[in-house]
Amino acid sequence: LHRVDRRQRQMCIRDRFTPGLNDIPVGTLPVGMAEDHSGCFVLTANSGSCDLAAIDMTSALTLADVAQVNRVSITTPAGDLLLSRPRSITAGPQTEVVGEACPLAAEGLVYITYPDCNLVAAVDAASGEVQSGLAFRETGIVEAATDADFAACPVQCTDGALTVAHGTEPEVFVEKPVAVEVSPDGLSLYVTSETSPFFTIVELCLLYTSPSPRDRG
Repeated sequence: LHRVDRRQRQMCIRDRFTPGLNDIPVGTLPVGMAEDHSGCFVLTANSGSCDLAAIDMTSALTLADVAQVNRVSITTPAGDLLLSRPRSITAGPQTEVVGEACPLAAEGLVYITYPDCNLVAAVDAASGEVQSGLAFRETGIVEAATDADFAACPVQCTDGALTVAHGTEPEVFVEKPVAVEVSPDGLSLYVTSETSPFFTIVELCLLYTSPSPRDRG
């Protein structure tokens, strides 16, 4: 059993064979965690440092070892650092066969919400590179994000100062995605917003091909 402790900047593991909590430092203000496709790593999204931490669970659960944690910077499709605060993270179902040797690094994609960017990003778990994304427009349309959408994200993890891309906060209504989950079959992505009573359903196969309309629930 593992949980995130935001105040202590740690992931806590509770092992029934080891009394108490076993804390693993992962980054500043972790806001969520998800297992990678291999099931060998747990990734946390860190709101205070705007990055990911990949915990090697084999080392974390071995009493004689120090838990191995790899901090991963998140980069936009253009190669720039994405320094906006994430709100939540999820991943698809495990794809590796149980019993096979663990990979050297986390595998697959994780999906991260960025409410201050009005974006959901599909991020490579190993490299931190954004592979694609969803942009929530002020018109109510959700479509494939562009390089310009990621470039417009506010920088929130440099000196602690918040800067807004266009100088002022937008006055128009724009959905801010805050929670995301992948369906059990790995085919759909569910997104909820703090500024809308609706939720969005996206077919993941369309996310990597062309902008697509959404279903509203």
